[in-house]
Amino acid sequence: MVVANNQELFPHMRCHVCGGDHPESLVWQQPFLWKHYPQYHREYHIGVQATEADLQTRSVSTSYVSVLPWVHPLADRHDPTIPFDPNWSPPRGTTWLMLQGVNPGDENQPRRLAASWLHPGEVRTTVGRFLGYEAAERAYRFEATDGRLDFEMRPKSGHAQINPVVIVENWTNGNPRVTVDKREPQAKDVAVSWSGSRLIVWLRRDITTSANISVEGWPHLRWQA
Repeated sequence: MVVANNQELFPHMRCHVCGGDHPESLVWQQPFLWKHYPQYHREYHIGVQATEADLQTRSVSTSYVSVLPWVHPLADRHDPTIPFDPNWSPPRGTTWLMLQGVNPGDENQPRRLAASWLHPGEVRTTVGRFLGYEAAERAYRFEATDGRLDFEMRPKSGHAQINPVVIVENWTNGNPRVTVDKREPQAKDVAVSWSGSRLIVWLRRDITTSANISVEGWPHLRWQA
């Protein structure tokens, strides 16, 4: 799990344990269980120490770490005489972004992914319009011109762009032909899908220097088997 120490992506109060300017985090020293409905109807308890048998036979979940973005500095005192300041609550509509996933074993991969997410590359379009980088989707957003998009992606120094996602808004040109540096990627290295009028292109590629990417309407191309 990657949590950015960035107020725009992950709004947070200062850690009330050490006073540092970072989100407060807690690593669970012992596994605790959260039992789930309906198996525990009328017998719902949380914070129960886990056993191996519970994990194998019961409908439960557990946590490895908790990240607390908004913690009142008096939360650990539990003193009912101390009034709770309403300013110590996140504003309505506050959102928090983080990366979560399973690491295949490369201890450097989470750091590389975090750098790719937090330091998007520079984009220069030759055909189409760049709408900006969307951190919530880890994607670069564009609009095409006459069914075509051409742009150069140049990563910032030391921050390779890993498996970039390209979203083309208001796409009405059917199946696209995708090329990288004027060559079509192998089938396993590109995926294309639609969400309404949004065309989504995923590339299995580490862009370390620069790449020229083209998306062009290709009516006779068939991505589906």
